[in-house]
Amino acid sequence: MADSIVNSEEHFDNGGAIALKGFNYQNAVACLIAIQNYKKENFLLYIETKDDIELDVKDKHAFIQVKSQNMTLNNLLKPTKKSGNTCIFFKNISKKHQNPLYQIVLMGLKTDQEDVLLASDNIVFANEYVYSEEQKRTIIDKLKKIGILEDEIKDKIPNCRLYFTPFKDNIEEATQFLIGCMNENNIKVDERGKIILNELFSIINQKAELQIKEDNDIEKKTITSEYLKKLFETNDIYKKKQMLIEQLLNKDVIQFTESLLIEKELVSILSVHKFSYRQLSSQLGKFDINMNIKNLFEMLYMQAKQILPQESKETIFALLIELYFDRYGEITK
Repeated sequence: MADSIVNSEEHFDNGGAIALKGFNYQNAVACLIAIQNYKKENFLLYIETKDDIELDVKDKHAFIQVKSQNMTLNNLLKPTKKSGNTCIFFKNISKKHQNPLYQIVLMGLKTDQEDVLLASDNIVFANEYVYSEEQKRTIIDKLKKIGILEDEIKDKIPNCRLYFTPFKDNIEEATQFLIGCMNENNIKVDERGKIILNELFSIINQKAELQIKEDNDIEKKTITSEYLKKLFETNDIYKKKQMLIEQLLNKDVIQFTESLLIEKELVSILSVHKFSYRQLSSQLGKFDINMNIKNLFEMLYMQAKQILPQESKETIFALLIELYFDRYGEITK
């Protein structure tokens, strides 16, 4: 947990944490960020801390405001009671960090969108935009009128970005787009795609609802690269699991009908069998990766059946295969 995010002088946005439950647009944006960035250097995602979403990526810390609307530049610069008589734009750039990036995510910028410029590099999203020189002048003038010093703005504007989502505030439309992004990132989707998204939406909701009472609570609201790498199974890993099932079938450890059911059960581990997986992982001892695969899985099945007597053979083998790759995936590459 980096100390740089913690600054006791700044308040945390618990209002959003209470209201977010069931709100899908912001969750979809957080999912998109996770899918596109989890492999990047120093990745860490923060849900509802000082801004709607925050992100450590490479050497940057991004503060991200999410608005499920089509807005204008004037809307972003108009003081509101909800934003403490400042405005959406200034609320975003008022956050402090050594290497900040300030992003506002919208469905569109209405009449002003034709004037923004495509960024020369994309840090968080594909197709990020920066403000034109005329828009920067408008931003400075508008903020000066509400009492913001020009020096507070000038240095931060070069770090400001916009992103327009290709989906609206519609869970079905967002899900379709996110599964497409997963596919582009070599993440196994077919039946498992929606299960992965449900798991990710669920963890984002849980972390959003946690309220920050002290600085140490921030860690509970983070999503790590390690968690996402386990969640986002690549096509390569999926093929290796299929090959292992075929090996077990060819060596008569399992029957053909059982192999089909094991493949289906692998899809459900994240959503249905999470508790059994944790129980098996904590209680099953170490095993020798160099053992004959038939002997290894027959031994593991006998041990697992004692730990999880209520589970079927197919479920136990699915759990053992998942555990095998979780513990020894690097060795099998």
